[in-house]
Amino acid sequence: MMKACIWKFSLLLAVLALVGISPSSAAAVSSSSPGFAWAWGKNLHGQLGNNSASDAQLPVAVQMPENVTFTTISGGHENSLALDTTGQVWAWGDNGFGQLGNNSTDKSLVPVAVQMPENVTFTTVSAGSDHSLALDTAGQAWAWGGNTDGQLGSDSMQKALVPVAVQMPTNVVFTAISAGRQTSLALDAAGDAWAWGGNGFGQLGNNSTERSLVPVAVQMPTNVTFTAISVGYDHSVALDSAGFAWAWGNDEYGELGTNIRTNGRTPVAVQMPASVTFTTISAGYAYSLALDTGGHGWGWGYGELGNNNTGNGTSFVERAQAPVEVRMPTNATFTMISAGMYHGLALQPAIDL
Repeated sequence: MMKACIWKFSLLLAVLALVGISPSSAAAVSSSSPGFAWAWGKNLHGQLGNNSASDAQLPVAVQMPENVTFTTISGGHENSLALDTTGQVWAWGDNGFGQLGNNSTDKSLVPVAVQMPENVTFTTVSAGSDHSLALDTAGQAWAWGGNTDGQLGSDSMQKALVPVAVQMPTNVVFTAISAGRQTSLALDAAGDAWAWGGNGFGQLGNNSTERSLVPVAVQMPTNVTFTAISVGYDHSVALDSAGFAWAWGNDEYGELGTNIRTNGRTPVAVQMPASVTFTTISAGYAYSLALDTGGHGWGWGYGELGNNNTGNGTSFVERAQAPVEVRMPTNATFTMISAGMYHGLALQPAIDL
């Protein structure tokens, strides 16, 4: 029986005209007018940012701060994050754990300014289940919100209502971050992965199941460096410099893609399709998605694989324990792919008519 779904991506968020921006947790990106945000879906806590708590079945405009445009967005459980052109972070929606970073626990129906560390600007953000992550221009990670498993990386289990510095490894700078349910993942400048927080299924990749309150080194495969990372509900995935995928953590539904359904406490090689290499990877609830060099999507794990086979809900044979090809639209290629809770999204380049 599937575990309770407490990590729900309850919104789809889009920023217009973010050409070349790869969303961290965002579900969709499109291009039109510069830097304005749109959102749709569930809105119980104001996570759509349009100054209401009513659900929206079509995109609605986020009530933008005055004279502000966004460059990056990230959708979490029931809150949203955005980064503006000056490196200031904005947040809206649920705030029960302080995940809006504005020194309160009051939800907000419109974007509010995250209380930034002094003399710091951020370059990217990632929203998790009840915590938020950001990277600054020096490669230092910051975190705020819930911290029940140490997912803030601050060497404590105290929640933080404003950004606190992640206790960085010595002489390490991060280049990418990913916030999951109660786990955080980062990539450093040398291509090594680091993780902290919950680790019940080995999703920290350090050959244990003990949580960590500070970043610990993922036990990297020999002679491998990573170029991309993503953390899902209870598993993590990465791409290496040769375009091969690796995964670790929970494998109950085949989300590690090894075709053997065994939890991995360290990165294990995804069983790659013949003559295929990946360029993008994303971890969802209990499945993973990837994009290959030809613009074709691949998926493995539970259900949301886009291969026209939903199974009967009881047989793992009808789920994919190794990558299967997404059934692509005719003559289509994708440039981005993102795994949500129970849905996947992809971006196709504009077609000149």
